[in-house]
Amino acid sequence: MSKRDGAANKRGAYVKANDTTNDENDDMTIAQLATSISEQLVSTKKEITKQLNDEVSSLKSDIKTELQQMRTALEKSVTELSRSVDENKHSIRRTAEALSRSQQRNDLVISSVPFVQGENLMNYFEKWWQTVGFNNAIMPNVDIRRLHKSSMAVGKCYMILVQFAITNQRNDFYFKYLQTRSLSLDQIGFSTNERIFVNENLTVPVRAIKSKALLAKRNGKLHSVTTREGIVYIKKHPQDESRRVDTEDELLDMLQEN
Repeated sequence: MSKRDGAANKRGAYVKANDTTNDENDDMTIAQLATSISEQLVSTKKEITKQLNDEVSSLKSDIKTELQQMRTALEKSVTELSRSVDENKHSIRRTAEALSRSQQRNDLVISSVPFVQGENLMNYFEKWWQTVGFNNAIMPNVDIRRLHKSSMAVGKCYMILVQFAITNQRNDFYFKYLQTRSLSLDQIGFSTNERIFVNENLTVPVRAIKSKALLAKRNGKLHSVTTREGIVYIKKHPQDESRRVDTEDELLDMLQEN
């Protein structure tokens, strides 16, 4: 073998060795790159997951806050609506009560007069009109009847309704009665001098208020109970001003006051 051939063989062997080394270096670079890419993917996935979790948590918090605000606003609306409905109900009730009182403002109810067969109620009223102090005054126009629709038992007391044509005459008669409270059965032909009572013709709700107020008076919780123009007024103490009572709840509140 010549020296030239030997040198050529050596160069060939060297080139082959270098190619093998480069292949190994390339393989290591690819492996490292794959590892790096994998690590980056894992890191990116974690970051994306964290970001998504944060956004979901924030979204949940926002939704919860909005729902709470909506709930609060709805509860407020319901409360206001309920209050408005109650106020309207009270207003309608007061209006209806005022209308009822207006229709009955010319009425008086007389009690504790026993029923007698063939009785003349107009003669009774003439005696009462004169007794309270209208001796020379012209008799007012009134409609007078028993407040009982079915048959009546003799000797039993049924309410008598007196309806005046003129409000002032009704007020004058009632005022005179309250000053004296002098009506009695012997004045209209009975053998007893038991008292006859005159009261305003109260509506059903007002009668309930008056009944409870009178019970409170009997129990020592009130000093006086009166009615004027179909409305109940009370005093807790003699020196107090009269206080108007429109509902049973108002009466309860007044009784609980110190």
